[in-house]
Amino acid sequence: MKSESEIKAYLQTPAGRLARYRMRRRKQVLLIVEGVEPRSKKMSEAERAAFQFQVAEQLEETKRTALRGPISAADSACDHAQDATQVHSIVKNLLDLLGRQGSADEDWQKKRFYKDDSQIQALSVSCVHGETRPSITIAARRLSTMIDDIELAAHATRGLDEKDSDHPHHEERDQECITSFRQLIDREAGLGASEARSWPTLTELSEAISGTER
Repeated sequence: MKSESEIKAYLQTPAGRLARYRMRRRKQVLLIVEGVEPRSKKMSEAERAAFQFQVAEQLEETKRTALRGPISAADSACDHAQDATQVHSIVKNLLDLLGRQGSADEDWQKKRFYKDDSQIQALSVSCVHGETRPSITIAARRLSTMIDDIELAAHATRGLDEKDSDHPHHEERDQECITSFRQLIDREAGLGASEARSWPTLTELSEAISGTER
């Protein structure tokens, strides 16, 4: 059996970092809802019920329960309408439907994706119009795992920069970004809804890691 120091040393090697990345990927939750037209809050009750039924069914099949804490999510919607609803209206409605539906929703931890959409702290959205069959794809994971992936990307970028003598200050810049991201993780415990709204968006995180400013 390897010692604790040997395990820690292995986790910092390329193979160890890859193994940790694959483990994080396995923890991602993926939902694919088919046959439901992505709409704004004008969505019919039947469509709402169909959407939530498929979500609950897939959570049960994969033995998943509602996600807790800050979340990073990616939503992809495909509809066949030519005069499509604006994307932000569609997303707002879907995020609401994924959460707990009031105090009477007692089994929400088994049927809903999360408790409240205020948990979404990083969101990527794409929407394709004019498709033959409507579908909605949602991938989500804890925000901390996304930050770990950004840290891994920074490490890989830094490795390339070390081979380039024209970029001597990249390592210092990336380390400052990583420190900031680790501080975000430390803040997860006890995070309130009002404070959660002040967390950075996915765009802000990406700009930070690339060293750009808005």
